[in-house]
Order: sequence, then C-alpha cells, then structure tokens
Amino acid sequence: MADPLSIGASVLAFIGLADRIIRTCKYCIEAVEDAPKDIQMILGEATSLRAIIDSIGESSATSLVPNLHEKNGPIKSCYSCLASLEALLPPTMGQSQTGKRHKITLADLAWPLKQSKVRKLLAEISHHKATLLLAMSGDMSRDLKEIRMGIERLQGTISESETREIIRWLERTNPSSLHNIAFNKHEPLTTAWVTNSSQWKAWLSLTSETRLIWIHGLPGSGKTVLASYVIEELEMLCKPANGSVCSYYYCHYSHNQDETVPFLSWIIGHVCRQISWIPSELKRLHDHGCEPTTTDLEEILEIVVNKLDVLYIIIDAVDESTPREDLLLLIQTITVDKRFEKIRILATSRQYFDIEQSLTQISTSISMSNPMVDADIRRFVHSRLRSSNRLKRWHARFDEIEEVLAAMAEGMFRWAECQIQAIERLRDQSKLQQLLSNLPKDLSETYIRIFEAIPDEDRPLVRCILTWIIGHSQAAWVYHVGVNANLLLSAVTYEHFGSETKGQKSIIDLEYLKEICSCLITVRCVPGDIFDSWLEESPGLQAREATDGEDLYVSLAHYTVLEFLVSPHVCQPNFAFFAMSPELIRLKFAKSVLKQALAADPKGTSTDWIHDREAYCLTLGCALYLHDILAETDLQDLFMLYIHPSSPHYSRFEAIQSRIVQGDEGSRCYFLRHIPARIHCSTTEYTCSGTAATLMNILLLWSGSMHKELMPMIRRLLAGRQIQELLDTKVTVTFIEESEEELEEAGNGLCEKTLDGAVWEIVQSRQIFLDDEELSHSFHMLGRACVSIQRQISCNRPIMSA
Repeated sequence: MADPLSIGASVLAFIGLADRIIRTCKYCIEAVEDAPKDIQMILGEATSLRAIIDSIGESSATSLVPNLHEKNGPIKSCYSCLASLEALLPPTMGQSQTGKRHKITLADLAWPLKQSKVRKLLAEISHHKATLLLAMSGDMSRDLKEIRMGIERLQGTISESETREIIRWLERTNPSSLHNIAFNKHEPLTTAWVTNSSQWKAWLSLTSETRLIWIHGLPGSGKTVLASYVIEELEMLCKPANGSVCSYYYCHYSHNQDETVPFLSWIIGHVCRQISWIPSELKRLHDHGCEPTTTDLEEILEIVVNKLDVLYIIIDAVDESTPREDLLLLIQTITVDKRFEKIRILATSRQYFDIEQSLTQISTSISMSNPMVDADIRRFVHSRLRSSNRLKRWHARFDEIEEVLAAMAEGMFRWAECQIQAIERLRDQSKLQQLLSNLPKDLSETYIRIFEAIPDEDRPLVRCILTWIIGHSQAAWVYHVGVNANLLLSAVTYEHFGSETKGQKSIIDLEYLKEICSCLITVRCVPGDIFDSWLEESPGLQAREATDGEDLYVSLAHYTVLEFLVSPHVCQPNFAFFAMSPELIRLKFAKSVLKQALAADPKGTSTDWIHDREAYCLTLGCALYLHDILAETDLQDLFMLYIHPSSPHYSRFEAIQSRIVQGDEGSRCYFLRHIPARIHCSTTEYTCSGTAATLMNILLLWSGSMHKELMPMIRRLLAGRQIQELLDTKVTVTFIEESEEELEEAGNGLCEKTLDGAVWEIVQSRQIFLDDEELSHSFHMLGRACVSIQRQISCNRPIMSA
C-alpha cells in the first residue's frame, strides 16, 4: 500500500502533467486553423482529471485513496495515458523567438497519423475515470456534485494576469489624477451643504425613487471640486465587502472625445477592481478582440450590478463630452431602466439647454446659484487671504477685501481666485483701493484685462507657452497633471529662441513664466512616482508653492481659459494676437514637436519622455498622425522626415521603444512601438530605399479612421513613383518586442524580431503582432487603399496634395 509521502508526490506529479497538457491544448486550439475536435476532448479530459486528483489529494486520509494509487490502480493508469497523450501533442516551445504565437497547420501536427492512438487513449482514460468517480462517491467526503463544481471553477477561473489585462483594457481613460487635482482644491468646511441636504439623503436611500441628482452651475462655480468632495464622502460610506460601492468619472475637455464608452469602461473596471471579481461575459468580450460598444458595456454593467446592493456613480462635467448626446442618453437609460435600479447617479454640468431637456424630468435638480455656495466662497476667500505669504502686507484690510470679493463673486470661485491673484501681484499699496473699486464683472472681463496687461515683448512667449500647455493636454497622452515644468521651459526656450543656450535658459525660468501668465496657468507639485503605475489610484497631488524641480507640472488654470482663447472676445484689437482656434493650436503644437524631434541629438540617450524635451518629442511625434493636421503639406513633410529611417534622430527610437515595451504602454500615444527600430533596404538606390521604408512606416501606423488624412501624404510621398515598386522593395527590419519567456539572457524581458521580405510582406506580417485593436482592426483596408492610390496615379491624377 502506498505511503502518504509517495501519495503526495504522485498527486503533485499528476497535477503538473495535467497542467502542461491543458496549456498545450489551449495553445493548439488558438494557433491551429480548424483544430481537431480530439484536442478539445483531450483538454476536457485533462481538466476533469486534474480536478478529481486535486480532490483526492485533499482527501488522502480516507481508506480507499491509497488503493487508488497502487501500481496497477486507476490513478497510475490515467497518468500513463496522459503521458502518452502529451508525447503526441506539439511542444509549447513551438512559439516564435518573440514569444508571439504563429499559425500552424494540421500537417505540422501530423494529426491524421496520430488520431487513432489518441482516441484509444481517451477511451482508456474515460474507463479509469469512471472507476475513480465511483470510488469517490462511495468512500470520499466530497460527492460528485462538488467534483463537478470544482471542474467548473477550474475551467472558469480567470487568472490574476488575465484580470489585470482585462481591467487595463477597460481603463483606457483614467480619471483618478483629475480627482486628486480637484480634491486638492477643496477648502475645509465648504460644500458640506450638499451632504446635509434632504435631496442627498433621499438619493442615498435605496427605498427612495430619487436615482439621479443633477447639479448645475456657471463656469467656475466649483462643480468639479464639489464632485470630488462627494466622492470622498461616499468612499467613506461605502463598503465593497458589504455590497455598497462608489465609482466616479470626470469628463474633461482635454480628452476631446465622446465620453460614453470611456465612462462605462472605467466604471466597470473600477467596480470589478474593488470587488475583486471579473464576470466571464466580460472576459469573453475582451477575448473577442474588438472595441466594446455601449450596448456591450451596458450588458456587462447589469451583470456587475447584480453582485451589489447599491452602486453610487459620480460623473463630473457632462458638458465637456464631445459630443454628449450619447452620454446623456446613457444617463437617462441607467436612471429609468429597471435593470439598473440599484444604481444612483450624481451628475454635474453647466446648465445647457440640451442637458436640461434630457435630465430635468428624471432628476432632482440642484443649482449652484444658492446662498450656501455664496457662504462657501466667503470661506474660501477668508482662508486664501490668510494663507498667502504674498498677501500678508494687506492683513489690515483683509476684512474689507473679503467683503468686496464675496459680494461680487456671484457664485464663481474662479472669479474670486483671479482677483486674489491680481491683489498678490500689486506692488503699490495705493493701487489696492483702485483695484477693489474697479473689479471686472465676470470671468470674460477678467481674462480681457489679463491679456491686455501682458507687455508687447512678452506676448509671443505667452502665446508659445499656452500653445504647448494646451497642445500637451489634448495630445494622445494619459496624464492629466499637466506638462512637466522643466520640459515646458526647455521646449518654449527652443521654440522661441531656436536653441537652448545657458543665457537663454536664465531668461525664462519658472518664476518668470508664472509672472507673465498670471492666473492663466497653474503650477502644482506632483510626487515623482505618480507615473510609475498609471492604472493604480494616483497618490495625492500637492499644490504648494512652486520651486524649481522635476516634480512640478504646469496646466491651464481652468477650462474657461481655453474657451476664452477660442472665443470671439479675443478678436478685439488689443489682444487679437492671442486668438487661436483649436485647429491652429494643434497645428502649431504638432509643428513644434516634430521640429524639435528632428533636431534631437542622435547621440542622446535619454528615454524619459516625462521630463526630457527631446525624448518627449521623439515619443509623441508618432501619435500626431491621429489628427487631421497632417492634411497640411508642411506638416506632411516634417512627419515623413520624422519616420524616415535615414534621419539622424531615428537611431534614438530603439532605446525609447525598449522602455515602452518593458511596461510603459499605458499611454495610447505610444504608437512608436509599431515601427521598426532598425531598417535596411537591399536596393542600392538611396531615394527608392528611403521612400519605401517611409511608406512602410506609414502603413504600419495605419488606422482606418485616418484614411482621408493619410492618403494625401502617401500620394505626396510617391512623387510619381509606382507604388508597386516601393511595396516590392526588399527590406530587413528589426522590431523590439516583449518576450514571454521568464528568463532572458539580457534580463530585461525584451527580444529582437528580425524580418526579411518585401515592404508589403512586412506590413502584412505585422498585423498579428499589433495588440492595439484600434490599429489592427483596420489592416484589411490597406490593400484597398493601395489599389485606390495606384488607380489614381494610373489615371494621371495629381499626386501632390495641397
């Protein structure tokens, strides 16, 4: 009779063998076209046997278990059969050196020759498994029902790595940094009127019919700070372990997107993270490989909510979704649909007509124009006056200043803050009374005075600063804390003076930047580790007095600054110089980024795109094709030089790509990883080889939604050449990729993938490596596009695009 130690070793060996077979079968099913049904049967038998042996291992004290482990017993016989099956399956090392799985065929498996032996072994396993189940049903503590449940749990288990990947896939737009920024502005003892109100108490109750609170107010009235306060209060009330969960989302102008799907995706991912559970339906949606639709996500939300007692959702700045019709429709659906009766929503926005029409009838409406907000503004002004070192010289007149500002603010915190900053900049004590007697009536007039006061010699510099701040915020970047201060100073110095000299660096420092931009910008301190893991909840942000350092970040002080810059107000003669349309801002920012990328030192080594100007421009440049700005011919020329492998800066890409692949793929702007690190063309004709390599990079960055923008650039690139000649050019390319092997010689988890072939063959082969669905789903359009271009050339249509 087998002893307990040998039984334990036998169980571990059996489970190890079963696990290897399960992995191999799953690999075959994914990689083999029309995989044989026998492989699915092997997977099922191995999975069920693993669950049975696992149960036996936990019940080894029962009297019958040792007999099952005898030499000729059913367990040894099953092990022998599984070992024989493993020998018939292909090894998992059949994957490529890159760790990426390639399609293999039935011929590779030699399956027809193995089929009869496989089925014989499966029949033998089925016989022995029946013996095991019969023995367990009569003698072991677990009955057949528990075994089946164990098998189902094993088959339905979502691994920890899969859970992380699914949540990462959902959380494309992470609003946590926006929340931290907003709550950092919260003044103690303010906004409590909301949580003390009867509307709030009714909303909290599950028995109440109030499922939606809509808080509306003027620009700058503190809606976002109020939302952050409500979120913090709810997070203290909710206990996910007890079925009550709070989640939130901040719409933001810098997202420049319809927030419907990002909102739903984040909420689902955030809730799943809190309750440590992923529904199998969500995994199937993820595994399908396509971008989820609103309908898909609504169905997942329904499943998730059924696991809870209540879900409280805060969504801020609904008006900043572009467009917002679908988002409003979704809020309506969640509010009135019986499927979501466990959900309570609190939404904030400006009081626009379309939002009012959508939400008034189904919500409890609360206006920010009320005496409680006025009292909060007074508290804010009181605290701000007494906490500023620059205002200490006015301490004798604090009461007077507080009274005037509180009376004229009319519910706008932003207006009050701008006036306080204006007082801080006063150097002549005799000017205070004049300022208080002639305060601007609203935010627009406040901004008019700020721009009028900027000296003529500083205006080009201020415009350049604002262009970079706004351009950064609207780039395909994941961070909402602003652009790093040192990077901004370096970029603006380069753009304004053409290069960075020591003397010019001393001209533009952070204090000077703050002085000339006054209350148009905000400089805040952000802990250095905030970018280490963008998926985790961001640590708190500290808006302390700025000092020179790498942890300082600059952003627009408020959305209303951007609104003013693109409004008709700026067309007035005194400051028309600052008039900028959204298109012009994107154009100027893109041109500046590409020019500075092209001028990057080829011998430079920095890959820190957060703090270093050159690394930033080299990394971000590849994402600029997302905008329609590439319709501009001068930008087309810059972009084609940027992705031309013979350009001196191109050698810098490899180090940056290595960092991206190693784990910094959180940003959707890292399209740089999709083009080769090194390219060698076999043709000796320099012009042809460079053009072919550039065309290949354009096609590797292809997105179907950019069809109209890229077509003129491709035609311009061809310059009369036959496209087929370029597509047939032989190249050798090297890509930097992540290795799935646990141990790498380099120890960094990276490997190189070298491919030889025609340009078109390289482009086609890379489709299976692109894990960004937004790019890979559009690859089928490439063939049609090239045919279209060639047809236009054949018809003697103009190839140069204006």
